[in-house]
Amino acid sequence: MMRNRWQMNLAGIFNFWYYTDEVQFKLSDGRLVLRGANGSGKSVTMQSFLPLVLDGNKRPSRLDPFGSKDRKIDYYLLLEPDSGIQDRIGYLYLEFYHPEQQRYLTIGIGLRARRNANTGFWGFAITDNRRIGKDILLYERDYSQGQEQKIPLTRSQLEDVIGEGGQVVTEQGKYMEMVNKLLFGYGDLQSFQELLDLLIQLRSPKLSKDFKPTTIYEILSNALPPLQDDELRPLSEVMEDMDQINDRLEEVCLHRREAEKLQQVYNRYNKYLLYHQSSQLLQAKRQWDNQQSSTQELEAKLQEISRSLQERNERLTEQSTKLLEVNARHQVLAASEVLEKRHELNRLREEKERTNRQAERLAKSLMYWQGKQKEYRRDQEKYTAEAAEYTTRQQATLADLEDIAREFDFSRHDVYHRQWDRDMPREFNQWHNWQQDLSEQERQINQALEIARRVDHKKYERDLAEREVGNARQRRDTAEESYRFEEENCDLVQKSYQEQIFAWRKNLLELHLSDEELQKTLHRLSLFPEVSYESIKEPMLEAFDHRYLDLQKQKVALEQQRDRHQEEQNQLRAAWQEWKNHKDPEPPRSAARELSRRQRGEGAPLYALCEFREGVSEELKASLEAALQQSGLLDAWVSPQGLGILGTNEEEIWIAPNPQFFGYTLADYLYPTPPEDGSLKAEIIDQILRTISLGDISSGDNVGAAVNEQGYFRLGALCGKAAAKERAEFIGKETRHRTRLAEMARLEALMEQEQQNIDDCNRQIHRIEEALTRLTQEKSCFPAGDELQEAFSRLAQARREMESALEEERQKVELFRQASQAYQETAAELHTFMQGWTIPKNTAGLTAARDQLQTYRQLLGELHSHWSSYRMSQAALDRALAGLAEAAEKIAEETDELASLRETLHHINAQISAFEQALKDLGIEDIDRQLRELEQQRDALQREINALDKEIRQLEKEQGIEESRLSAARELLKEKEAALNQAREAWLCEWNRRLVADWSEVTVSEANLPGLYRVAQQVLQQYRDEKYLQKSKDSITNDLFLAFQECRGNLHPYGPELMLDEEHQRNLVLFMRDRHNPLPPQALVQELKTTEEEQRLLLSQKDRELYEQIIIHSVGKAIRYKILRAEQWVQQMNRLMEQRDTSSGLRLHLKWEPRPAANEKELDTLQLVNLLKKDPQMLRNQEIEQMIEHFRSRITWAKQEADQHDTLRQWIYRLLDYREWFRFTLYYEKGEQPRRELTDSRFNALSGGEKALSMYIPLFAATYSRYNDCRPEAPKIISLDEAFAGVDDENMRDMFGLLTQLDFDYMMTSQVLWGCYDTVPKLSVYEIYRPKDARFVTLIQYYWNGFRRMLVDESMVEENA
Repeated sequence: MMRNRWQMNLAGIFNFWYYTDEVQFKLSDGRLVLRGANGSGKSVTMQSFLPLVLDGNKRPSRLDPFGSKDRKIDYYLLLEPDSGIQDRIGYLYLEFYHPEQQRYLTIGIGLRARRNANTGFWGFAITDNRRIGKDILLYERDYSQGQEQKIPLTRSQLEDVIGEGGQVVTEQGKYMEMVNKLLFGYGDLQSFQELLDLLIQLRSPKLSKDFKPTTIYEILSNALPPLQDDELRPLSEVMEDMDQINDRLEEVCLHRREAEKLQQVYNRYNKYLLYHQSSQLLQAKRQWDNQQSSTQELEAKLQEISRSLQERNERLTEQSTKLLEVNARHQVLAASEVLEKRHELNRLREEKERTNRQAERLAKSLMYWQGKQKEYRRDQEKYTAEAAEYTTRQQATLADLEDIAREFDFSRHDVYHRQWDRDMPREFNQWHNWQQDLSEQERQINQALEIARRVDHKKYERDLAEREVGNARQRRDTAEESYRFEEENCDLVQKSYQEQIFAWRKNLLELHLSDEELQKTLHRLSLFPEVSYESIKEPMLEAFDHRYLDLQKQKVALEQQRDRHQEEQNQLRAAWQEWKNHKDPEPPRSAARELSRRQRGEGAPLYALCEFREGVSEELKASLEAALQQSGLLDAWVSPQGLGILGTNEEEIWIAPNPQFFGYTLADYLYPTPPEDGSLKAEIIDQILRTISLGDISSGDNVGAAVNEQGYFRLGALCGKAAAKERAEFIGKETRHRTRLAEMARLEALMEQEQQNIDDCNRQIHRIEEALTRLTQEKSCFPAGDELQEAFSRLAQARREMESALEEERQKVELFRQASQAYQETAAELHTFMQGWTIPKNTAGLTAARDQLQTYRQLLGELHSHWSSYRMSQAALDRALAGLAEAAEKIAEETDELASLRETLHHINAQISAFEQALKDLGIEDIDRQLRELEQQRDALQREINALDKEIRQLEKEQGIEESRLSAARELLKEKEAALNQAREAWLCEWNRRLVADWSEVTVSEANLPGLYRVAQQVLQQYRDEKYLQKSKDSITNDLFLAFQECRGNLHPYGPELMLDEEHQRNLVLFMRDRHNPLPPQALVQELKTTEEEQRLLLSQKDRELYEQIIIHSVGKAIRYKILRAEQWVQQMNRLMEQRDTSSGLRLHLKWEPRPAANEKELDTLQLVNLLKKDPQMLRNQEIEQMIEHFRSRITWAKQEADQHDTLRQWIYRLLDYREWFRFTLYYEKGEQPRRELTDSRFNALSGGEKALSMYIPLFAATYSRYNDCRPEAPKIISLDEAFAGVDDENMRDMFGLLTQLDFDYMMTSQVLWGCYDTVPKLSVYEIYRPKDARFVTLIQYYWNGFRRMLVDESMVEENA
């Protein structure tokens, strides 16, 4: 069966080691054995090809099968130091052949070593079907020394030679990548490297001495195909999405916290304003209510005054009348002269009354000062205690100030604190300076805080730019990955096109594409898209046109030939038809004669007017007719009229009768046959016959006509001879009939021949048309360029996207650099500004310092308040002490004065008693009584009238005053009502902003004013205990401003703005991300909470998707597939091992067993694998949850590990490595012994051959598995040094059979091994001979054809080549 893959065909070496000339090792179906004694160079030869030519890795440990690092690559070029070689170029290459496609591909390396210099390296590939040694030489021939020398090509020369038909690279990594791309097609170089590492391990000589089963298990596990990036890409995308969502969630959480922080301060600010607006509203309401009550009271009072004034006027009139009556009666009684003494008595009584009043006044004054004395003593005690309390408070406040001043570096505090060191100062005029110094410190801190906020903002911008750089790099990585994918896809498509072109060429029948044209096509294909696809097709189209034109020429020639035959056939048919339609045949005649005959009248040609007589032989008939025909007599016209008149274009021959009656004439052989119409008589015809003599034509007088039996004729002086005829054709009716039939038969035969010729032409034309059709089909079967152009179009698009991503990354990196520089500059500015400060140089430290400063200012205010109170207490105490002294003095003075008044009163009482006794003695006691009563009544009336008059005047005055006050009150009521309305409007404006969430559900209406005032009262009641309400509006506004400044940087994406509503004198915080729909902080907080919930839900969904990817979707499918494939691989290995019938009876069996669970939350591997193998559609929810819990436990553990080592993604990839879920165990049976595990100790007990078998068989299977991961057409190569050492011949045959069964290409060395077994279909064997470390190598080639080994001579080599 023909292989549909690449196989090693040649291994070439030139000017390397002791191979000074070019040597090519021919491999038979990819198989080669190098034999030779120790030191012959067989291992050097093999290691020079494998794996060196596959990856170009020149490390010494890879060149030596034993892993030695002693000999570097330059040794194999320069040899020993005494070799005399200073500079040498060598080449190593491998030629691969694709039997199905009939293609050749060569890879190789060039090396240049110079003494005491680095070794030069270049790798090359020839992809256009040219072959080294046939189409390309790696050297130039030089005859300057008198004999041929082969000078190796330099790298640049090789590039010129290969040209567009391949590639030359100068980096080992690029060469390895090129080989993988051209031959193996691994998805990543790591997989290709793992294959090469496995080949190196397999190459190691005497495997059984160096390996143990535990080592084999590791190799077998590594040989299993890992999950590829493409398979993990969905998981990576989910994790990237989770990372992005997590980043977004962290960002949203940060924004939400910042927004909540701002909202908290803004909410306090709004509550403060609502509270104070409510307070102002209710205060305005109370003032209006009070003013209304006052107005009503004034109105009632004015009414009461008017009523009282009216009553008192009426009473005044009444009492005035009574007074007149009393005065009249008193005048009557007072007319007596005996009443003078009574006047003296009244004087004494009045003096007594004055003295009593004065005594009462002094008594009251004394009581007052005694009360004041007690009050001053109480004040003394009170203010003494207050002064002590305020002294204590000042000391405590100063201690707090001392502590706080250190928190914000307020050095000026000590200057002012010093004033309290000795005693409480009674006078202190530095409060303003103290506040100024504090304000200066605040200004410094605020300035530093502003710089720190700029540092934070710059840091935020830098971090944002860094995230943008990360995102840009991620997009660049994605674009580069896409570009690499498209680039690899283009390479694959190009390679596919190469294969299609080779397959197309192989199936060509008509279109002949030469090797040169094929190479030109491949060259141009390699240059696509710089070279258009039409240009790629040009060699094919030229070959097509050449072949097409050639076939068209053949077709045209055949068509012309067919047309000629057709024309000839038509002419023959026309002649045959004419013969068929005419009665008699006629001799050939000219067109002019035909024209003349058609115009003739009576008459007929001679041949139609006679008949041969009986007895005339056919030969004589033919001879006479020939002579007559040649002489023109046969068709001569016979007419009764004789000679006629002819036209210019007419021609005719007549026979004029001149009968000869003596001698022989034609009448002797012919007799007349006159026409049936009687136009000629027999006599005339007979005369004509007798006119022509018969006999010797040489005699006579040259007059007349004569013929003879031999075909001679004479017409006067004209003589001649006619060629013999087979028979007579025209003379005689029967003869003409026979002639007619014969001519028709001859024409039919000619027509048949022409038809055969036509058919033959048609067949050839049909074959050419078929060839043209095949040619066109073959041309149309040439691979169309759509897929190639589409692939390169996608590549160009990917390149543009990659360039765009690179440019974006460059811009983002530049922005990041600028942001970092700005951050560093701002941080340096902050550091410089705060140099010498002990405050932390960050926003938090400065904010804390500023808060401490505010606390300090508040405490300073308290200190000022305590000092003022202390000072006031001291002043009050001083006043109390002064009052005590004054009261004591007053009490002493008024006690003495009261005692003097009491003595004067005692003297007046004695005089009054004396006058009363005297009046009594005079007898006017009754008049005196009446007068006293009238006087008393008059005095009472006068007093009442005076009082009423005074009251009236007072009431009138009060009436005027109250009227003025009422008018003013009414005006003030209007003002209070306007103020109330204004306060209500302001309150409603604030309320309708709905900025305080506590009242969002409460509705108020201006139509329901009591309800409105109740809500305002509820606001006051709810917030009256809030401490911040005690602050001033400037302070609470400053808090809002500071909070806004702190949060603005982090909330920058939302466009925060702090705007002043000048009409209502309040600040509004709005987020202007959407200018047409600005958001207040609470709306933004709600939006961010919703976004946060969405992100958490999305993260939860992605978390679920992560596990579903692992369990059900792409990753789960990949794991299921690889586990099933691994199990099949193990089964295949076991089948291979079971088929091995070793001579010792050793049988091997391999198990791939699941590991136990790590904890109770994890599933047992067997259970997990069984669930993974199930159809995802058939999984129950409980089973899915079990697997999710299993992987969640593993990922939780991975997260813990990721905090210490590597990244989470690496750990997740590691825990998803299904190879770690299982372990390999090798079992063996020997003879009748039961199957047992092959432990290291049992392995050591095996024989050398058994050890080799137990190692080789699993490794061959592992290598076979590794090749399953590359392209199906990739070569399957292994190399063995000292192959199968220690294995007996029977087991050796089995090993080779296993290699054949696994379809390996191999190159192996051995001292004794030939490899000629019936299990090997074909094999090349080279005996390497190098006696006594000679500086040359001799090769002897053998060939095994599956049956016998043959020595290969040069002729066979040439033939096989």
